Amino acid sequence: MPNKRTAVWQLFDRDGTHFGRNKTHFNAWCHGCLKNWIAGATGDDVMISVEGSQSRRRTEGEMKDRARQVLTPVLGKVNVMKNHAHGCPYLAPVVFGSNLCERVFEQMQMEMQANKENILPSTPVPSPQPSVSSPLKRAQSFATDSSFSSASSGSRGQWTAKQQEEFAIDFCKLLVATDTSWNFANNPQTHRFFAKYRPEAAIPNRRVLSGHILDKISADEEAKITD
Repeated sequence: MPNKRTAVWQLFDRDGTHFGRNKTHFNAWCHGCLKNWIAGATGDDVMISVEGSQSRRRTEGEMKDRARQVLTPVLGKVNVMKNHAHGCPYLAPVVFGSNLCERVFEQMQMEMQANKENILPSTPVPSPQPSVSSPLKRAQSFATDSSFSSASSGSRGQWTAKQQEEFAIDFCKLLVATDTSWNFANNPQTHRFFAKYRPEAAIPNRRVLSGHILDKISADEEAKITD
């Protein structure tokens, strides 16, 4: 079984099946990717239920099983999982709903340091330079003064965490200003639209939008009033 002491497994799910013909490593599914797929599937079930063509909605367990069938797993090898987590937009705090990814990266740095000390106990170990930074730290390192410059807005590459947060806040403001239901964020047609025209945009689910993103917007507005 995968080494449960390896921090990166906190970001991945597994069902005990092996990756292809590899008998050493297991299939691994990113929690961020699973959560995003399930959010879309929930929207599908709601629409089907309203139309009356389905007697019941799938349980969370059923949707998770289906997500593992639909989504392509990654090789359950530490370095492969680290690379995926490092670049996955669905693990960014503003989308995932927590800073678990950042905490895991910090734990991985501690693991690396401990391994070095165990291997070379008599050799002084220099202060480690982070080999894997959190999405937020990477955004702070590479973002320009205007995170959506003319160059970046025309790109189809991956957004930085700062750009993703900016998008999520503006998306939330749009829903509030137009009196649109939070379920719009979970609607599969919304995901299809952005996947076609803005594939780099990771859409936060309705709980994240109506939760800490809305709270952040409210706090910012209150701060402006008190200043």
